[in-house]
Amino acid sequence: MAGKRFPNFNIALDGFDLNQQTQLKTLIRQLILLRESDLNTKVYTDANRPDAGSDGKIIFNSDDGQLNIDDGTNWTLPDGTTT
Repeated sequence: MAGKRFPNFNIALDGFDLNQQTQLKTLIRQLILLRESDLNTKVYTDANRPDAGSDGKIIFNSDDGQLNIDDGTNWTLPDGTTT
């Protein structure tokens, strides 16, 4: 999946259970989006990220290992789950 965009990257997912495979695929997609993005995404933790309230702001949260998206009220994950 990621081999085209990340040369020399090869990982076999069959050693992981279905839930872990899904999580890894989601993380890989996020990394691809970050790599191909023109955005300068800042890295925060739960403790030091700014308050939500700037709709559309995107950060990378190193605590949950995912992009966090400001919906204007809350920080949410790409799947819409509030963090």
